[in-house]
Amino acid sequence: MKRSWKEVPDFVQVQMGKKKIKKWPVSVKQIAMSVYYTSPAAYKTLKKYNVILPGVSTIKKWMQVFDFNAGFSSEVFRNIRMAARQMNEMQKICILSFDEMSIKRNLDYNKSKDLIEGFQDFGYLGRSNKLGDHVLVFYLQSVYAHWKTPVAYFISNGVVKANILSELIQKCLEELYICGLKVKATVCDQGTNNRSALKCLGVKNKQPFFFHNDRKYYALYDVPHLMKSIRNQLIVHNFEIDNSIVSWYDVEALYNADTRSEACRSAPRLTRAHIRPNPWQKMRVKLAVQVFSNSLAAAIKTAITKKVLHKNALNTAIFIEKLDCLFDALNSRTAKLQQKPYCRAISKKNSKIENLLRDSMEWVSSWKTCEGKRPPCFSGLHDTIQGILSLYSDLKEEHVTHLPTRRLNQDPLEHLFGFIRKRCGYERNPTARMVRLNLRAIINHNLKISTEGTNCEEFNECENIQFNVTNEKIKENKNPTTVAHDVTIKSWEIAEVSLERCATKYTVGYILRKLFRKYSCGDCKKYLVCYEESGNMNSDSELIFRKKYRGLAENRLIIPSQLTTEVFTTLFCVLKHNYEAYWSGSSVLKTLETVVVDIIAKKYPSWNLNNKCQVHRNFIVQFAILLFLHKKTLWKSREIRMEADRKKRMKRPGKLTILRHE
Repeated sequence: MKRSWKEVPDFVQVQMGKKKIKKWPVSVKQIAMSVYYTSPAAYKTLKKYNVILPGVSTIKKWMQVFDFNAGFSSEVFRNIRMAARQMNEMQKICILSFDEMSIKRNLDYNKSKDLIEGFQDFGYLGRSNKLGDHVLVFYLQSVYAHWKTPVAYFISNGVVKANILSELIQKCLEELYICGLKVKATVCDQGTNNRSALKCLGVKNKQPFFFHNDRKYYALYDVPHLMKSIRNQLIVHNFEIDNSIVSWYDVEALYNADTRSEACRSAPRLTRAHIRPNPWQKMRVKLAVQVFSNSLAAAIKTAITKKVLHKNALNTAIFIEKLDCLFDALNSRTAKLQQKPYCRAISKKNSKIENLLRDSMEWVSSWKTCEGKRPPCFSGLHDTIQGILSLYSDLKEEHVTHLPTRRLNQDPLEHLFGFIRKRCGYERNPTARMVRLNLRAIINHNLKISTEGTNCEEFNECENIQFNVTNEKIKENKNPTTVAHDVTIKSWEIAEVSLERCATKYTVGYILRKLFRKYSCGDCKKYLVCYEESGNMNSDSELIFRKKYRGLAENRLIIPSQLTTEVFTTLFCVLKHNYEAYWSGSSVLKTLETVVVDIIAKKYPSWNLNNKCQVHRNFIVQFAILLFLHKKTLWKSREIRMEADRKKRMKRPGKLTILRHE
């Protein structure tokens, strides 16, 4: 089918020589500035290989359309006002997030402005001679469109005081209202200065909103940060919820029992960083959210049934399961049906999300530590849920049909900090000058509006930038099957239904799912899959049933047949007793496959009766061995690192040894 050149991106047309470059197209400018911002060296390399791009001096001129200094810039708000004129009323709905980042104490002379950068600078509130070590950034994000942009930044000595922060928030909200945008809420973490500033604005307990010039704004806390704070509190304190005790000991006990399994684990993603995080790992939201998951709750429930954990651990499993559903409801992207039933936007057609949030408010209000205290993250989560529900009620009066809750956090602002840190390498604490230059590059890229009157979709694309051994030969066993037979015969039969056997059957179902994605074979589905097994919680399928999401007609989890389970149980027993004999040699996968296939053929003659599916059988056997090798090397590497860290902690520092004359 023939396509006109109008449907081809301008960048390709430039490379093909179909356009005379009298004036660089806006799309080419965006690509050029994005590449140059990410890596000037990569940009110069592309030009070296004759990729038609603007010159470096041209890029620098575009970057300097206007300077982005500390404080509120009239030029930034002018560009926001121009962009707002091209939006409809729904696209103007947005939130204002703010957060602080540590920077390096450093002084630089700015010749063009004739001032020294690095001192405390609050813009219209003035400068001081204190060295700046924090940067406060205000960031704007649309709720129903894909545009986002930094608005202003300020350099401070220490965290910004609450009275100054509250004044800056009001000033920013007023400027954005003049620009024509509909800011509905502010989002921040639970820093002490942030909570004090919101209190100065009129935010109270169970009243998560404030008024400014007769306009209502909701004060929300960042949900991922709340989850991290709840996890950190659970590590230190047990929770008491409705006369039930929730304990971190149950999670740690599952991890200790699970790590004794050498082949398959019920919670394979759970690591020491999740259980005993160090101070840096406690700041990672990802580790906290992975603990509060449906998979971990299912593993704890299965461990209780198999008498690996005490029955009181059920309270912890229920807490994790409920919190997982709540986080899904507070982290939704779209109103469409998802695999996870509660990961949907709040809407009239999906009333169970709204009902879940209302029930969760009452549930969260009953939380307290066993010492009888309620940390700020408890009340913060309650007030955030209340604020989101109230915001949705207000938006319904403006004929809005749904509310994607993922747009109500400060992830884009965290990504912005990441962009600044990774500029030309990685710098955990950039200087004030580096912050200014990087924000200037981003703001120029975000707010570049085409003079041809582009619609809001093109404006959205402009804002979503993507920065983004010895010489001796290893002696191999010439007859590997002999060793395998002697070692694994005793381990084939597993009399009791253990937690490891449940994890093995779940893993086999995962392997079969990979098979059916690659090959659509009806014979394999009929022979390898069990379709008639009921949800018996005393069977080895318990972990699979518990991990299935309720209320979904179709689930991706597969229950393998009894023969398939026995075959792969034998396979994993052979591997875990024999892999050490071969893993230091070459062709590890092929050697282990020879051992496994020979044993399976002798013990289960009916496994390879269907010659048409021999390729499929070989695929799942190879995939199982590959999965085992990846997991085993990963777990072994973690053990090596843990041992190295233990020895490092026990070793006395060199300077201390010298001072003690030892």
